[in-house]
Amino acid sequence: MSVALWYYVENDARIGPVEATEIERLIGLTTITRDTLVWQDGMQDWMAASQHFSFADAIPPVNQRGFVQDAPSGGARRPSEMNGGAPPRTFGEAIKVCISKYVDFSGRASRSEFWYFILFTLIGSFVTGLIDGILFPYNELALIDSLFSLLVFLPSIAVSIRRMHDINRVGWWILLPLVNIVFYCLKGHPEPNKYG
Repeated sequence: MSVALWYYVENDARIGPVEATEIERLIGLTTITRDTLVWQDGMQDWMAASQHFSFADAIPPVNQRGFVQDAPSGGARRPSEMNGGAPPRTFGEAIKVCISKYVDFSGRASRSEFWYFILFTLIGSFVTGLIDGILFPYNELALIDSLFSLLVFLPSIAVSIRRMHDINRVGWWILLPLVNIVFYCLKGHPEPNKYG
């Protein structure tokens, strides 16, 4: 079962990913207010936290964090630097997200998420190959490396398809060699598209 990871905005900086329990804890500390912008994979746009989380107080607290609240609808609007496709990831975040979305072919994956996961699989193959060489020096069957490759096979396909979705392409493009390498390097589609 995958855990829904959330992002929130604090002082015009995106923080995350964090689990919903962490968001609820920050609500209790008033770090996150009703108007704090939150987002998770699959959402069209950043939204006010009050639309996804419950707040016990009847009067909304005064927002002292500089979040933009002057949208015509009365709700919060997305800061300009939040425009973009899938959120960028660090190396650890990319691995965590790709493993948690083991066979999730929907949604979008940023360039950093895709390339960090590819780097993880290359490092993992190198390390497991070394271990195979040490443990089984005269056996041509790379048992540990084969198991590792089998474990990351489906997440690699899933993140590749989500990467195509981020540039507004159908996932079948991963089957075209060389073309897909160019597509993997392209910047994500800046606005919401039919994939998220």
